[in-house]
Amino acid sequence: MMQAGPFIIFLDMDGVLNTPRVCLTQKSSRNPYSWIDPISVKLLNRLIRDTEEKHSAAVKIVLSSSWRTSMERGDLYQMMGLINLDADCHDQFKTPYPEVGEIRGDQIDRWLAANSDVTNWIILDDESDFHDHQKPRLIQTSMEDGILLSHFTQAENVIERIFQPCDNPNPQET
Repeated sequence: MMQAGPFIIFLDMDGVLNTPRVCLTQKSSRNPYSWIDPISVKLLNRLIRDTEEKHSAAVKIVLSSSWRTSMERGDLYQMMGLINLDADCHDQFKTPYPEVGEIRGDQIDRWLAANSDVTNWIILDDESDFHDHQKPRLIQTSMEDGILLSHFTQAENVIERIFQPCDNPNPQET
């Protein structure tokens, strides 16, 4: 039985799945996704699968990356198929475009305000422009390496704290 609302992964691409270290191992390619790190994708797939199975959660991706400016829903699903990302997207599959002076954390806050059924979420990003209330749910990767085993483990721990039954589900309180 799935929980009431979806579990959202706010996903950045550059520095999370798309890394220069992979580029160095690739021959010249016209494939726009040739920099996608297959190990990072497999770790994300495992995180999604484990979250769905362990917590009966419907995991949905929301693109918070600058890539969202050039992607429509069909483009995103096509890309996910090409890189073997086994995920589903939320109906509102991307965060709003930035307003003047906004940081990425503001865009996620605006998305969450417009989707009030969502209370369970994490952020996978290599940037740090997030609010203090978001940082306990931020898994910050590095531009050079993308998702590593340490990030996978950190994400699992954050998700455990989110789903831990308690009066205050905010993971920073545990």
